Formats: sequence, C-alpha cells, structure tokens
Amino acid sequence: MNQELEVFEFGTEERKTRAVILDSKLNDALLDTFIISAELVDQKLYKELGYESAKDYFQNKSISIRQAYRFAGIGREIKPLLSSGKTEFTSEIAHVGTRKLEEIVRNASDQLEGLFTDGKIKLGDEEYSTDDLQEISFRELDSRLKTLSKKVEKNDLLEEQNKSLQLEKKVLLKEQEEFKKRDQKYREASVTYDEMERDIVDATEAFAEAQRLINRIETSLVPKQLGPRLKLLIETIQNAGVDIADMHSEVMFKYDEGL
Repeated sequence: MNQELEVFEFGTEERKTRAVILDSKLNDALLDTFIISAELVDQKLYKELGYESAKDYFQNKSISIRQAYRFAGIGREIKPLLSSGKTEFTSEIAHVGTRKLEEIVRNASDQLEGLFTDGKIKLGDEEYSTDDLQEISFRELDSRLKTLSKKVEKNDLLEEQNKSLQLEKKVLLKEQEEFKKRDQKYREASVTYDEMERDIVDATEAFAEAQRLINRIETSLVPKQLGPRLKLLIETIQNAGVDIADMHSEVMFKYDEGL
C-alpha cells in the first residue's frame, strides 16, 4: 500500500519557520554526510554491510565513487572541528556548498578552524565571512586560492633562502672566530719569538762583556785580597754554564753539530 506524503497546510509565518527548520536539518545532514563518508571509506565499514568495495556501496546509494571520495576528503578535515562543539556556524558553512568547501579543504585547510569558530576565513590578506563565501563564485574562489598558493610557495622559497643565508652566516662567523683565534695565537707566538730573540741578544752581549772584563784581568797581578772573589766568580760562571746546559739540554742535543 503506497503511503502518501502528508501535506501540511501552513500560514505564511509557519511556512517560513518550517522552511528554516528543514533547511537547518538538511545542512546538518550534509556535513554529517561528509563525516560519515570519511569513516565508511577510511575504516572500510562498507565490508560489514556485505560490499566488497566502497564503489559498490556508494553506487547502491546512487553516489559515484568520485563524489564519495570528495565527501570523505571534506569529512576528514571538518570532523575534529565539529566534534569540538565550538562551532555555531554549521548551517552557514553548509550553505557555502560542496565544491567550495572541497576547494578550501584542499588549498586552505589551516584556515578551517577560524571558519567554524568565528564564521570567517582568512585567505591571504583578505577575510571572508560565510556570507562572502556563499556569494563568491567557485571560479573566483579558485582563482583567489591559486594566487594565495603562489604567494605561499614564494614565501616558502624566501624562507628557505633566508634559512640558507642564516646558515651561511653562522658558518662564516664560525670561520671568522677561528681565524681570530689563529691570528691571536700567531700574534702571541710572534711576541714570544721577539722576546726570546731579545733575551738571546742581551745574554750574548752580557756574556761577551763579562768575558771581556774577566780576560782583562792579569791573574799574576791579582792582589791577595781579590783572589778569593775572582775564584768565586770563575766557579760561578762554570757552574752556571753547566746549569744552563742542563736546562736547555733539548736544544743542546737537537742542534749539536752533525745532527
């Protein structure tokens, strides 16, 4: 027995109220359809209903597999946002339409949260409300998203270039620091070398002067009172020579004649 759909007779205000209620339910059903499609596809739950593939299942619902995958793609992105319960714009978002939502999901998914929580989405430098998205054509939205994508790619490229420059800067600064350390060591070594050279020159001159003064003394003419002092001086020089040779034995051995 065919059951005819009951027709309600409404007044003008009642019809409007009823239309709003049904529209809201349909919008909720649309967003739910996206989420349900994603779960059926991802979890392969259609197998529990006796279908071998998602294609078989959705064809039985008069939905093409391509359309089902489009639904699922949207559903994966909006499910966490709807589950959070923070959105008050489900009806407005549903009115944006499947094609536009799919385009936003594909090219600006990072902006979806703002759409669900504030009813607005920022695409580049411009902000769009759900009303704006409903009014804008798919072609205009697609063009805007492509322009945004190019800007993002350009910004990513500039960011990578900046990272490379910063890395090169770090390398150069490190090399510069190492050069400064080497230069400092070289300067310290140069100072040490100059000091040693002066000490050798001074010691050589001092020894030559001491030798000259001692050789000037006539041993046979040394007074008895100065004899012990001269003897002590000669012994001191002899002992000093031995001590100096021991102290610098490495040099004495290294530069010994014939080695």
